[in-house]
Amino acid sequence: MPLKVLYPSLQTAASSEQPARAYDLRDQGKRLRHAYVAVWRANTLGGYYNFEGTDWQKPPLIAHPNEQRKINHVTYMVFTDGSHIHLIAWRKGHMVYWLTNTLLEDLSNEQMLAIARSAKPLH
Repeated sequence: MPLKVLYPSLQTAASSEQPARAYDLRDQGKRLRHAYVAVWRANTLGGYYNFEGTDWQKPPLIAHPNEQRKINHVTYMVFTDGSHIHLIAWRKGHMVYWLTNTLLEDLSNEQMLAIARSAKPLH
């Protein structure tokens, strides 16, 4: 089954997009899974944030969210680093999507939520 690609329509003003790429990985049962990643450079110091999607429904990365927020019929799994959102994930159909902040948490919590919520099907 082909990947259902979502792509955020919002980015931070200072970011520059890097080439997106598809990749394959294997789950714990050795089943082949498919994924893609789109990356943005958020600042000149090398801070990168990314948006990913996969057909692996239960990747370990999203196993233990700090909280869940339901916004417009979508349940977002929120992973925090102190008071900063580091990762936001959600399921849609047979896919899982997530947005990861930079290592230094350069994106604000509001930016993380806005970018995640802006994800739309890529045509």
